[in-house]
Amino acid sequence: MALLCHIYSANASTVISATLSITNSAALTNATSGQSYTLNGSTRTFTNSVASAATQVRVLTNYTASQILLSLVGQAGSYPFTGIQSMTTSAGTNVTFRATNDTALTITLSPTNYGKVTYSTQTVGTVQTLVRVPMSADENAARTNTASQLLQDIDAYSQSRSFGRLELSGRLELDAGFGLHGRYLVSTNYTLTTNDLYIGVDTRSNTNLILTLPSAASASNLLFVLKDEGGAGATNTLKIYPASGDRIDTLLTNLVVSNNFGGVQLRSRGGTNWNILASGGGVTGGIASSGGSGVELTNSVWVAKNGNNSTGARGDASKPFLTLGAAKTNAISGDTIFVMPGTYDEKNLLKNGVNWHGFGASVIFTGGSGAIWDDNADSIDATSIIEGFDILENQSGDAVLQIFNNSTVTMRARTINSPFGYAVMVGGGGTNTICTIEDSTVAVSDSSGLAAVQVRAAAAHVTLNRCKLTSAETSNAGSALRFEFAANTNSVLRDCVLIGNLSAGSPVSISGSTTGTKIRIYGSLMSNLTNDVTNTSFLTGATRFEVSADVR
Repeated sequence: MALLCHIYSANASTVISATLSITNSAALTNATSGQSYTLNGSTRTFTNSVASAATQVRVLTNYTASQILLSLVGQAGSYPFTGIQSMTTSAGTNVTFRATNDTALTITLSPTNYGKVTYSTQTVGTVQTLVRVPMSADENAARTNTASQLLQDIDAYSQSRSFGRLELSGRLELDAGFGLHGRYLVSTNYTLTTNDLYIGVDTRSNTNLILTLPSAASASNLLFVLKDEGGAGATNTLKIYPASGDRIDTLLTNLVVSNNFGGVQLRSRGGTNWNILASGGGVTGGIASSGGSGVELTNSVWVAKNGNNSTGARGDASKPFLTLGAAKTNAISGDTIFVMPGTYDEKNLLKNGVNWHGFGASVIFTGGSGAIWDDNADSIDATSIIEGFDILENQSGDAVLQIFNNSTVTMRARTINSPFGYAVMVGGGGTNTICTIEDSTVAVSDSSGLAAVQVRAAAAHVTLNRCKLTSAETSNAGSALRFEFAANTNSVLRDCVLIGNLSAGSPVSISGSTTGTKIRIYGSLMSNLTNDVTNTSFLTGATRFEVSADVR
């Protein structure tokens, strides 16, 4: 049988593995007064009846090897290990002791002809601080002492006060202050790491100081506190940007601290989103926009299917309007109207200086007449960006977008369709009309309709970028792009596809009613039909026009 002993030290020392082996154990069961063993200089005699626990060890005639071992444990457990519970395992055949600091274990058995002890040691490692586990191996009193001593030793001896990761399943109560690891005062642009839980910022000498957050995925469940410590936020604002592809509160692409000593608290839940827990000192947000920098939250108007036109308010996403028209009425120049998912049946939405952003929303007008966005309805010159919508469709026979005046409008949507008319109409007498359609399928889906895009003004600047134009109409040679009433030389097509109606008489993909129209083509223009060569042509050096019956 074997007695396994470990010598531990709370200070830097060598850990010793010691094994005690007893042979001829049967001889010990014939205990006489001459049989004894010595433990660290304390000799005890084997006997059948213990009269003095300080000098004798009980070993009965019928004791098994395990019982003899436990008798030795009984002595070893009290000296020199007073107050320290020994641990036994494997039904008593292997025993582990915890010794006091630097205490060696020396056992001598005599006489040797009745049994002998072999004792060997082996260095297994050097430790700085030993923590005994599991505590459940100790008795109740010692377990309490061990836990208390553990925390005291950590406080007294630890040279490192940091944890790589600490998770608590219960409540954390603090009797003292709570500290956040932070960086020194920042006065230039800085990208935070997951260790920068507090950042103080001084913008006094930097008019455009930007903090960039770590990716939300890498900072899951971390809390960040960012504050203007320089006291110049009102003059030199502090700008906070998430990592590329991330958002703040789902929509925001940036935060701006614009009051002296203002700040914000942010927490990541992983993924791609940061949550604002608290803010103060003039903190405003920017909302995603293709323009790049975003839209200030204060310059936003919201529309939702659960909105209310009576309680809707500018700058408050929690108070959306119910209708697009009410949002337009309340919006002012510089605002962006954000339209939440759903289908809306409205028209006459264009307003100068007001942009529109649909979060997958659709506008399908089913009324009697009128364009959905139209500068002629209110006789205005308008500047506007319309983007993010799913389907924009006018079933009245009028256009989705109609520009007659000196307006500058950009439109992006998955589908722009007018079954019975022109999807996009640019005409009138404006001398500075600019219309840009990008990343959209522009269609006329009924044979009674007209061209997908019609240009009626010589001075109009029409640009189609990465668009697909399709036409089912038959009255204008099935053309997807139509120039009418005036020769236009300001139109540009970049990487577009045109599909005209093959069933029309003498079908072409681009048609004109007046000679002299010239078109610039950059990138590639693919078409299932040729252009009307009589009235439309391509400017020299800008031609990338390919015709194939297989264009889709």
